[in-house]
Amino acid sequence: MARANLKGILSRKNGISGLMEQALTRTQGGVCVVDTEGMILLGTAQPEGAAAYPLLLEQETAGWVKGTTDAEFIAQLLNQCIDQEINKKKLGSELLHQYREINLIYAFSEKLSSVLGLDTIASLVLQEAGQIIRFSSGVVVFYEEDSRNTILKASAGNDLLQTVDWQREDGFFRKIALNGKSEITRAPESVFSDGQTPSPFLLYTSLGVRDRVLGAIVMAGIETQEFSAADLKLLTTLAFQAAAAMGSALLHEKATTQALKAQREKLIFDLAQKHPFFKKVLSIIHANLDDPLFGVEKLSKAMSLSPSQLQRRTLSLADRTPVQIIRELRLQKAKDLLRNSDMTVAEIAFQTGFNDPSYFTRLFTRETNLAPSAWKENPNAE
Repeated sequence: MARANLKGILSRKNGISGLMEQALTRTQGGVCVVDTEGMILLGTAQPEGAAAYPLLLEQETAGWVKGTTDAEFIAQLLNQCIDQEINKKKLGSELLHQYREINLIYAFSEKLSSVLGLDTIASLVLQEAGQIIRFSSGVVVFYEEDSRNTILKASAGNDLLQTVDWQREDGFFRKIALNGKSEITRAPESVFSDGQTPSPFLLYTSLGVRDRVLGAIVMAGIETQEFSAADLKLLTTLAFQAAAAMGSALLHEKATTQALKAQREKLIFDLAQKHPFFKKVLSIIHANLDDPLFGVEKLSKAMSLSPSQLQRRTLSLADRTPVQIIRELRLQKAKDLLRNSDMTVAEIAFQTGFNDPSYFTRLFTRETNLAPSAWKENPNAE
Protein backbone atom coordinates (compact mmCIF):
# COMPACT_ATOMS: atom_id res chain seq x y z
CA MET A 1 0.00 0.00 0.00
CA ALA A 2 2.90 2.36 0.83
CA ARG A 3 4.61 1.65 -2.53
CA ALA A 4 1.44 2.36 -4.48
CA ASN A 5 0.83 5.59 -2.59
CA LEU A 6 4.37 6.86 -3.06
CA LYS A 7 4.40 5.94 -6.74
CA GLY A 8 0.97 7.51 -7.14
CA ILE A 9 2.04 10.77 -5.51
CA LEU A 10 5.12 11.01 -7.73
CA SER A 11 3.14 10.26 -10.89
CA ARG A 12 0.23 12.66 -10.28
CA LYS A 13 -0.10 15.95 -12.08
CA ASN A 14 0.70 17.87 -8.94
CA GLY A 15 4.10 19.32 -9.90
CA ILE A 16 6.08 17.12 -7.48
CA SER A 17 7.53 14.85 -10.15
CA GLY A 18 8.64 17.78 -12.34
CA LEU A 19 10.13 19.58 -9.32
CA MET A 20 12.06 16.46 -8.31
CA GLU A 21 13.37 15.86 -11.83
CA GLN A 22 14.69 19.44 -11.98
CA ALA A 23 16.30 19.03 -8.55
CA LEU A 24 17.89 15.69 -9.51
CA THR A 25 19.56 17.20 -12.62
CA ARG A 26 21.38 19.66 -10.37
CA THR A 27 22.66 17.19 -7.82
CA GLN A 28 26.33 16.36 -7.46
CA GLY A 29 27.15 12.72 -7.99
CA GLY A 30 23.57 11.73 -8.81
CA VAL A 31 20.56 10.88 -6.65
CA CYS A 32 17.63 8.48 -7.06
CA VAL A 33 14.27 7.83 -5.40
CA VAL A 34 13.38 4.18 -4.72
CA ASP A 35 10.44 2.42 -3.08
CA THR A 36 10.74 -0.05 -0.20
CA GLU A 37 11.44 -2.88 -2.67
CA GLY A 38 14.28 -1.03 -4.38
CA MET A 39 12.41 -0.08 -7.56
CA ILE A 40 13.70 3.21 -8.95
CA LEU A 41 10.90 5.79 -9.24
CA LEU A 42 13.06 8.81 -10.16
CA GLY A 43 16.73 9.33 -11.02
CA THR A 44 19.46 6.82 -11.85
CA ALA A 45 20.79 3.84 -9.95
CA GLN A 46 23.35 4.53 -7.22
CA PRO A 47 26.32 2.42 -6.21
CA GLU A 48 26.19 0.02 -3.29
CA GLY A 49 26.81 1.78 0.00
CA ALA A 50 25.34 5.12 -1.09
CA ALA A 51 23.69 7.08 1.73
CA ALA A 52 19.92 6.49 2.03
CA TYR A 53 17.37 8.86 3.60
CA PRO A 54 13.81 7.70 4.36
CA LEU A 55 10.66 9.04 2.76
CA LEU A 56 7.76 8.99 5.23
CA LEU A 57 4.14 8.52 4.23
CA GLU A 58 1.88 9.07 7.26
CA GLN A 59 4.63 8.05 9.71
CA GLU A 60 5.57 4.92 7.71
CA THR A 61 8.66 4.50 5.52
CA ALA A 62 7.44 4.43 1.92
CA GLY A 63 10.81 4.61 0.16
CA TRP A 64 14.29 6.15 0.16
CA VAL A 65 16.36 8.86 -1.44
CA LYS A 66 19.81 7.48 -2.25
CA GLY A 67 22.88 9.35 -3.33
CA THR A 68 25.83 11.40 -2.25
CA THR A 69 26.02 14.93 -0.89
CA ASP A 70 22.62 16.25 -2.07
CA ALA A 71 20.53 13.18 -1.18
CA GLU A 72 19.62 14.43 2.29
CA PHE A 73 18.40 17.79 0.92
CA ILE A 74 16.33 16.02 -1.78
CA ALA A 75 14.79 13.75 0.89
CA GLN A 76 13.82 16.74 3.06
CA LEU A 77 12.30 18.55 0.06
CA LEU A 78 10.41 15.46 -1.10
CA ASN A 79 9.09 14.73 2.42
CA GLN A 80 7.70 18.28 2.59
CA CYS A 81 6.03 17.87 -0.79
CA ILE A 82 4.54 14.51 0.25
CA ASP A 83 3.16 16.02 3.48
CA GLN A 84 1.54 18.86 1.55
CA GLU A 85 0.00 16.43 -0.95
CA ILE A 86 -1.39 14.21 1.83
CA ASN A 87 -2.83 17.23 3.67
CA LYS A 88 -4.51 18.42 0.46
CA LYS A 89 -6.01 14.96 -0.01
CA LYS A 90 -7.24 14.86 3.58
CA LEU A 91 -8.79 18.33 3.24
CA GLY A 92 -10.55 17.28 0.06
CA SER A 93 -11.81 14.12 1.77
CA GLU A 94 -13.12 16.12 4.74
CA LEU A 95 -14.89 18.59 2.46
CA LEU A 96 -16.48 15.71 0.54
CA HIS A 97 -17.59 14.10 3.82
CA GLN A 98 -19.13 17.37 5.00
CA TYR A 99 -20.89 17.78 1.67
CA ARG A 100 -22.35 14.27 1.98
CA GLU A 101 -23.51 15.03 5.53
CA ILE A 102 -25.24 18.24 4.47
CA ASN A 103 -26.98 16.44 1.59
CA LEU A 104 -28.04 13.61 3.89
CA ILE A 105 -29.46 15.96 6.54
CA TYR A 106 -31.36 17.95 3.91
CA ALA A 107 -32.75 14.80 2.26
CA PHE A 108 -33.70 13.36 5.67
CA SER A 109 -35.60 16.53 6.52
CA GLU A 110 -37.55 16.32 3.26
CA LYS A 111 -38.40 12.65 3.79
CA LEU A 112 -39.62 13.33 7.35
CA SER A 113 -42.10 15.92 6.08
CA SER A 114 -44.18 13.16 4.48
CA VAL A 115 -43.92 10.65 7.35
CA LEU A 116 -46.12 10.47 10.45
CA GLY A 117 -45.88 7.01 12.02
CA LEU A 118 -43.38 6.55 14.86
CA ASP A 119 -42.16 3.19 13.51
CA THR A 120 -41.58 4.65 10.04
CA ILE A 121 -39.63 7.61 11.44
CA ALA A 122 -37.50 5.26 13.56
CA SER A 123 -36.67 3.03 10.57
CA LEU A 124 -35.88 6.05 8.40
CA VAL A 125 -33.38 7.57 10.84
CA LEU A 126 -31.41 4.30 11.04
CA GLN A 127 -31.46 3.93 7.27
CA GLU A 128 -30.20 7.48 6.68
CA ALA A 129 -27.56 7.40 9.43
CA GLY A 130 -26.21 4.13 8.04
CA GLN A 131 -25.24 5.87 4.79
CA ILE A 132 -22.34 7.56 6.60
CA ILE A 133 -21.95 5.99 10.06
CA ARG A 134 -20.60 2.43 10.03
CA PHE A 135 -22.21 0.25 12.69
CA SER A 136 -22.84 -3.45 13.24
CA SER A 137 -26.14 -3.14 15.10
CA GLY A 138 -28.51 -0.22 15.54
CA VAL A 139 -31.85 0.31 17.29
CA VAL A 140 -34.32 3.06 18.04
CA VAL A 141 -36.01 2.63 21.41
CA PHE A 142 -39.07 4.56 22.54
CA TYR A 143 -40.33 5.15 26.07
CA GLU A 144 -44.09 4.84 26.61
CA GLU A 145 -45.05 6.96 29.60
CA ASP A 146 -48.39 5.24 30.17
CA SER A 147 -46.99 1.70 30.40
CA ARG A 148 -43.49 2.78 31.53
CA ASN A 149 -42.09 0.32 28.99
CA THR A 150 -39.09 0.86 26.71
CA ILE A 151 -40.22 -0.33 23.28
CA LEU A 152 -38.00 -1.29 20.34
CA LYS A 153 -39.33 0.74 17.40
CA ALA A 154 -36.78 -0.13 14.70
CA SER A 155 -33.56 -2.07 14.21
CA ALA A 156 -30.82 -2.52 11.62
CA GLY A 157 -27.77 -4.74 11.24
CA ASN A 158 -27.31 -7.80 13.44
CA ASP A 159 -29.40 -8.59 16.52
CA LEU A 160 -26.76 -7.59 19.10
CA LEU A 161 -28.76 -4.66 20.49
CA GLN A 162 -32.14 -6.27 19.92
CA THR A 163 -31.47 -8.98 22.48
CA VAL A 164 -30.49 -6.77 25.43
CA ASP A 165 -32.89 -6.15 28.32
CA TRP A 166 -34.35 -2.68 27.70
CA GLN A 167 -36.91 -3.06 30.54
CA ARG A 168 -34.64 -3.70 33.50
CA GLU A 169 -35.03 -0.64 35.75
CA ASP A 170 -31.42 -0.64 36.98
CA GLY A 171 -30.00 -1.88 33.68
CA PHE A 172 -27.32 -0.09 31.68
CA PHE A 173 -29.34 0.02 28.46
CA ARG A 174 -32.54 1.39 29.98
CA LYS A 175 -30.46 4.15 31.56
CA ILE A 176 -28.82 5.23 28.31
CA ALA A 177 -32.23 5.11 26.58
CA LEU A 178 -33.69 7.56 29.08
CA ASN A 179 -30.81 9.72 30.35
CA GLY A 180 -31.29 12.41 27.70
CA LYS A 181 -27.59 12.44 26.73
CA SER A 182 -25.45 11.84 23.64
CA GLU A 183 -22.22 9.91 24.06
CA ILE A 184 -19.61 7.46 22.76
CA THR A 185 -18.85 4.77 25.34
CA ARG A 186 -17.78 1.16 25.57
CA ALA A 187 -20.48 -1.34 26.47
CA PRO A 188 -20.10 -3.06 29.84
CA GLU A 189 -18.03 -6.26 29.65
CA SER A 190 -20.74 -8.10 31.61
CA VAL A 191 -23.31 -7.51 28.85
CA PHE A 192 -21.59 -8.58 25.64
CA SER A 193 -18.16 -10.02 26.32
CA ASP A 194 -17.66 -13.75 25.93
CA GLY A 195 -14.40 -13.55 27.85
CA GLN A 196 -12.35 -13.48 24.65
CA THR A 197 -13.78 -10.67 22.49
CA PRO A 198 -13.77 -7.10 23.89
CA SER A 199 -17.20 -5.48 24.19
CA PRO A 200 -18.10 -3.06 21.36
CA PHE A 201 -18.13 0.69 21.45
CA LEU A 202 -21.58 2.27 21.60
CA LEU A 203 -22.79 5.48 20.01
CA TYR A 204 -26.07 6.77 21.37
CA THR A 205 -28.05 9.98 21.33
CA SER A 206 -31.29 11.01 22.98
CA LEU A 207 -34.59 11.59 21.21
CA GLY A 208 -35.93 14.57 23.11
CA VAL A 209 -38.73 17.00 22.36
CA ARG A 210 -39.39 19.99 24.59
CA ASP A 211 -38.85 18.73 28.16
CA ARG A 212 -39.65 15.09 27.37
CA VAL A 213 -37.24 12.25 26.54
CA LEU A 214 -38.93 10.06 23.94
CA GLY A 215 -36.15 7.46 23.82
CA ALA A 216 -32.82 7.10 22.04
CA ILE A 217 -30.92 5.94 18.97
CA VAL A 218 -28.25 3.40 19.94
CA MET A 219 -25.54 1.92 17.71
CA ALA A 220 -22.85 -0.70 18.31
CA GLY A 221 -19.54 -0.34 16.48
CA ILE A 222 -17.94 -2.80 14.11
CA GLU A 223 -15.75 -5.10 16.22
CA THR A 224 -13.72 -2.83 18.53
CA GLN A 225 -13.69 0.18 16.21
CA GLU A 226 -14.46 3.41 18.06
CA PHE A 227 -16.93 5.91 16.68
CA SER A 228 -15.72 9.43 15.85
CA ALA A 229 -16.84 12.82 17.12
CA ALA A 230 -18.18 13.48 13.60
CA ASP A 231 -20.37 10.37 13.91
CA LEU A 232 -21.78 11.65 17.20
CA LYS A 233 -22.42 15.09 15.75
CA LEU A 234 -24.23 13.70 12.71
CA LEU A 235 -26.37 11.28 14.73
CA THR A 236 -27.29 14.05 17.17
CA THR A 237 -28.44 16.24 14.28
CA LEU A 238 -30.54 13.42 12.79
CA ALA A 239 -31.96 12.63 16.23
CA PHE A 240 -33.02 16.25 16.69
CA GLN A 241 -34.92 16.14 13.40
CA ALA A 242 -36.40 12.71 14.14
CA ALA A 243 -37.53 13.75 17.64
CA ALA A 244 -39.34 16.80 16.25
CA ALA A 245 -41.11 14.58 13.71
CA MET A 246 -41.97 12.07 16.45
CA GLY A 247 -43.40 14.86 18.60
CA SER A 248 -45.63 15.91 15.71
CA ALA A 249 -46.62 12.28 15.12
CA LEU A 250 -47.60 11.89 18.77
CA LEU A 251 -49.71 15.06 18.65
CA HIS A 252 -51.37 13.87 15.45
CA GLU A 253 -52.00 10.44 16.98
CA LYS A 254 -53.46 12.01 20.12
CA ALA A 255 -55.67 14.39 18.13
CA THR A 256 -56.88 11.53 15.92
CA THR A 257 -57.63 9.36 18.95
CA GLN A 258 -59.54 12.17 20.65
CA ALA A 259 -61.50 12.93 17.48
CA LEU A 260 -62.45 9.27 17.03
CA LYS A 261 -63.42 9.03 20.68
CA ALA A 262 -65.60 12.13 20.40
CA GLN A 263 -67.29 10.78 17.26
CA ARG A 264 -67.91 7.44 18.93
CA GLU A 265 -69.35 9.06 22.05
CA LYS A 266 -71.62 11.29 19.98
CA LEU A 267 -72.86 8.35 17.92
CA ILE A 268 -73.60 6.29 21.04
CA PHE A 269 -75.37 9.24 22.67
CA ASP A 270 -77.45 9.93 19.55
CA LEU A 271 -78.53 6.30 19.39
CA ALA A 272 -79.36 6.23 23.10
CA GLN A 273 -81.67 9.22 22.75
CA LYS A 274 -83.99 7.10 20.63
CA HIS A 275 -84.60 4.69 23.51
CA PRO A 276 -87.74 5.47 25.61
CA PHE A 277 -85.93 4.86 28.91
CA PHE A 278 -83.08 7.22 28.03
CA LYS A 279 -85.48 9.83 26.68
CA LYS A 280 -87.18 9.90 30.10
CA VAL A 281 -83.79 10.24 31.86
CA LEU A 282 -82.87 13.23 29.69
CA SER A 283 -86.27 14.85 30.19
CA ILE A 284 -85.97 14.69 34.00
CA ILE A 285 -82.40 16.07 33.93
CA HIS A 286 -83.33 18.97 31.62
CA ALA A 287 -86.21 19.89 33.94
CA ASN A 288 -83.83 20.14 36.92
CA LEU A 289 -80.63 21.58 35.42
CA ASP A 290 -80.86 24.80 37.43
CA ASP A 291 -81.24 22.93 40.75
CA PRO A 292 -77.81 22.66 42.45
CA LEU A 293 -79.21 19.91 44.71
CA PHE A 294 -80.29 17.73 41.81
CA GLY A 295 -78.08 14.70 41.39
CA VAL A 296 -78.02 10.93 41.02
CA GLU A 297 -80.15 10.31 44.13
CA LYS A 298 -83.03 12.49 42.90
CA LEU A 299 -82.74 11.15 39.36
CA SER A 300 -82.86 7.55 40.65
CA LYS A 301 -86.00 8.24 42.67
CA ALA A 302 -87.67 9.90 39.70
CA MET A 303 -86.88 6.80 37.61
CA SER A 304 -87.95 4.44 40.45
CA LEU A 305 -84.57 2.74 40.45
CA SER A 306 -81.64 2.43 42.81
CA PRO A 307 -78.52 4.45 41.90
CA SER A 308 -76.68 1.25 40.93
CA GLN A 309 -79.57 0.05 38.73
CA LEU A 310 -79.76 3.46 37.04
CA GLN A 311 -76.00 3.45 36.38
CA ARG A 312 -76.09 -0.01 34.80
CA ARG A 313 -78.90 1.09 32.45
CA THR A 314 -77.24 4.35 31.36
CA LEU A 315 -73.86 2.65 30.83
CA SER A 316 -75.43 -0.04 28.68
CA LEU A 317 -77.35 2.49 26.58
CA ALA A 318 -75.02 5.50 26.38
CA ASP A 319 -71.68 4.32 27.78
CA ARG A 320 -72.00 7.05 30.43
CA THR A 321 -72.74 7.18 34.13
CA PRO A 322 -75.63 9.36 35.40
CA VAL A 323 -73.07 11.78 36.87
CA GLN A 324 -71.41 12.19 33.45
CA ILE A 325 -74.76 12.72 31.72
CA ILE A 326 -75.86 15.40 34.21
CA ARG A 327 -72.49 17.19 33.89
CA GLU A 328 -72.54 17.06 30.07
CA LEU A 329 -76.05 18.48 29.86
CA ARG A 330 -75.23 21.26 32.31
CA LEU A 331 -72.12 22.22 30.34
CA GLN A 332 -74.06 22.09 27.07
CA LYS A 333 -76.69 24.45 28.48
CA ALA A 334 -73.91 26.73 29.75
CA LYS A 335 -72.43 26.84 26.22
CA ASP A 336 -75.84 27.77 24.77
CA LEU A 337 -76.22 30.60 27.29
CA LEU A 338 -72.67 31.84 26.71
CA ARG A 339 -73.24 31.96 22.95
CA ASN A 340 -76.83 33.25 22.90
CA SER A 341 -77.30 35.48 25.96
CA ASP A 342 -75.77 38.50 27.70
CA MET A 343 -75.65 36.78 31.07
CA THR A 344 -72.44 36.90 33.11
CA VAL A 345 -70.40 33.80 33.81
CA ALA A 346 -71.63 33.78 37.41
CA GLU A 347 -75.27 34.05 36.32
CA ILE A 348 -74.80 31.20 33.85
CA ALA A 349 -73.20 29.09 36.60
CA PHE A 350 -76.25 29.49 38.81
CA GLN A 351 -78.63 28.89 35.86
CA THR A 352 -76.98 25.53 35.20
CA GLY A 353 -77.00 24.21 38.76
CA PHE A 354 -73.51 25.29 39.89
CA ASN A 355 -73.72 27.20 43.18
CA ASP A 356 -70.00 28.03 42.98
CA PRO A 357 -68.99 30.11 39.88
CA SER A 358 -65.29 29.37 40.52
CA TYR A 359 -65.90 25.61 40.40
CA PHE A 360 -67.99 26.06 37.26
CA THR A 361 -65.13 27.98 35.58
CA ARG A 362 -62.57 25.31 36.54
CA LEU A 363 -64.80 22.48 35.28
CA PHE A 364 -65.65 24.31 32.05
CA THR A 365 -61.97 25.08 31.38
CA ARG A 366 -60.94 21.48 32.05
CA GLU A 367 -63.55 20.10 29.66
CA THR A 368 -63.08 22.60 26.80
CA ASN A 369 -59.49 23.87 27.31
CA LEU A 370 -60.92 27.40 27.32
CA ALA A 371 -62.25 29.59 30.11
CA PRO A 372 -66.00 30.45 29.71
CA SER A 373 -65.25 34.05 28.64
CA ALA A 374 -62.62 32.89 26.10
CA TRP A 375 -64.95 30.19 24.78
CA LYS A 376 -67.68 32.77 24.23
CA GLU A 377 -65.35 34.92 22.10
CA ASN A 378 -64.09 31.98 20.03
CA PRO A 379 -66.44 31.38 17.06
CA ASN A 380 -64.79 28.00 16.33
CA ALA A 381 -65.25 26.62 19.84
CA GLU A 382 -67.61 23.69 20.18
